[in-house]
Amino acid sequence: MGWNHDTPSYPILTIEGTNEEAIRQGLAEWWAEIARRAAETEGEWDAMVGDAWVDSGRIIGHVQRRDQAVGFDTGFRVCANLPTVDAEIARADTLEDIDEAAEVHDSLGARIFAWATEARALEPAASALRALNAAHPFSLHLTAHGKGPLESSLRLSLPSE
Repeated sequence: MGWNHDTPSYPILTIEGTNEEAIRQGLAEWWAEIARRAAETEGEWDAMVGDAWVDSGRIIGHVQRRDQAVGFDTGFRVCANLPTVDAEIARADTLEDIDEAAEVHDSLGARIFAWATEARALEPAASALRALNAAHPFSLHLTAHGKGPLESSLRLSLPSE
């Protein structure tokens, strides 16, 4: 697991391997980085979004206003790159049975959502999200492929003490 900060407005955390606990822990660091950057953001925002791009094995986080379509960020994005998902997608794309390939894609999307949902309650994410919400109240959302209005996304509860 390691960060690439070559593009300051788009840091990328690569989470290697297939160990699901390590993936969740990496995503906890990803949520915490989004919270850290959000705390420094001067633009108007009231929602934090994790947008899963299953076909490329990544999830991209940012903050935005709830009344805007998914993807209208305030100037930064934080990417978590999941090479194991990307490899499974590549394998699925070689399957001759279209239904089986679609099932793999759907299953991976559900797993990314589950990992990101569980990761928000782990440290360092939980304390970062709570502190940010105390200073700047917001809602937390998961979406897929930047589609639709934020109201149609999966809204997550913020971690409790």
